[in-house]
Amino acid sequence: MPAVTLTETDITPFATIEATKLAAMIEDILAMAVSVAPCIAEDNFAHDKAARAILRGAVLRWHAADSGAITQQAAGPFVPPRV
Repeated sequence: MPAVTLTETDITPFATIEATKLAAMIEDILAMAVSVAPCIAEDNFAHDKAARAILRGAVLRWHAADSGAITQQAAGPFVPPRV
């Protein structure tokens, strides 16, 4: 079993998401995470709790974006370069 896992019980204290949708979201998040950080799939990964917290946050932000709770996003101040 990989060191980093994410389950429905990791998400349900924070949001109510239909079980089938949540399972798909978790599957997608884990697949994307392993594609950019394959080390999280190793049994001896040392930071499993921190990685799970990051992945939980990603699922919750994704859910909030789908719900319409996030209405505006900004990347920060942009100052064009001087020419």
